[in-house]
Amino acid sequence: MDWEMRFADASGYICQCQPGFAGENCSVNINECESEPCQNGGVCLDQVNSYICACSAGFLGLQCEVNINECESQPCLNGGWCEDGRASYTCHCPDPEPGELPWGGQLCHIRLHGCVQHQCQNEAICSPWLRGDEHGHTCLCQHGFYDEHCSTRTTFSFSTPGLIHLEVPLLERERREVNHLSHYGFGVQLRFRTTLPNMLLFFRGDEENHLFLEIVNGGLYAKALSEDADLDVTFSGLVSDGDWRDAHVILDDQGLVLIVKGPGCDRDGCKVIDDGADEPHFEPASVFSHVYVGGVLNKLLDTTVSKTPFIGCMEDLMIDSKAILPQNLPDDQAVELGCSKTLWCEPDPCSAHGQCVDMWTSYYCDCHRPFYGDSCSEGNATNHLD
Repeated sequence: MDWEMRFADASGYICQCQPGFAGENCSVNINECESEPCQNGGVCLDQVNSYICACSAGFLGLQCEVNINECESQPCLNGGWCEDGRASYTCHCPDPEPGELPWGGQLCHIRLHGCVQHQCQNEAICSPWLRGDEHGHTCLCQHGFYDEHCSTRTTFSFSTPGLIHLEVPLLERERREVNHLSHYGFGVQLRFRTTLPNMLLFFRGDEENHLFLEIVNGGLYAKALSEDADLDVTFSGLVSDGDWRDAHVILDDQGLVLIVKGPGCDRDGCKVIDDGADEPHFEPASVFSHVYVGGVLNKLLDTTVSKTPFIGCMEDLMIDSKAILPQNLPDDQAVELGCSKTLWCEPDPCSAHGQCVDMWTSYYCDCHRPFYGDSCSEGNATNHLD
């Protein structure tokens, strides 16, 4: 704007404000904190034409942008390595030398003797700990065992079609950590082994609202259905080869999650998710308190793809993070303790003239032409065309 000064029209005044002030009379102190310049939780204190960041513990710098490395002082002893944190650090202690007690404590400076005398059973791993001045240990159970000392077996089997029917209380929707996955409390985890390619593992709910997991064509298929949402996931890797597999089905704020561990998957497992992006939020119904394992009522079995009860072995069954022990099941449940498996195809019962097919409780020989019979031991003379 071009200004033309004429004394005849002159009146009023213009304030040329000092830095940090604004307004007609320079009465407004500009708030330099409005742009939120402080990082990492720092608190901004407005000054005149400037600001000061009061940094959270563990940070420094004009804008608290520098994370102080608490590991620079090398606080960890006895070969421990330091992991820097926010205003803290963690010492990871090394494995002990043969015949020596492991190091523990904040600085790896205390010998842990919680496992010197322990009651861990069935090849469980004893893990010592230190809480304050108290030494103790935790028994890390091998698969197939449970409880404080790993003395209770969790393995059971179905040699004929049957089912386990459980009624479990539904948990409140509270956060918890399971397998490093933060989720709400609806899920089933189990280990299984079988050689049959199409069978139901578990079913939860009723015809209109349910969650189930089954083996379909040798892979895994999980489905969650409600009045408002329909989610499903498929794991196409082979799980019906007779080896143990760990399957964990979770219904949470991520959607429907299936985690599979065992041959063909890495240490963290194979994970497939239906996040329900095109579906309303899935809210499990009260009927989810009814859980069927290994089979289900016929009218519910018809809602599955396999439509076949489970034959094989299971162990380490967890429902909503609670262990289900076969010893505590009612006597009328159609399960057997343990896992007994005949290796039907070793040695080859098919006379080297066919393929042995393991049906878990029996076998059959898929004979190569021209052989036939239960053991492919009979054959017709080969016909020759002139």
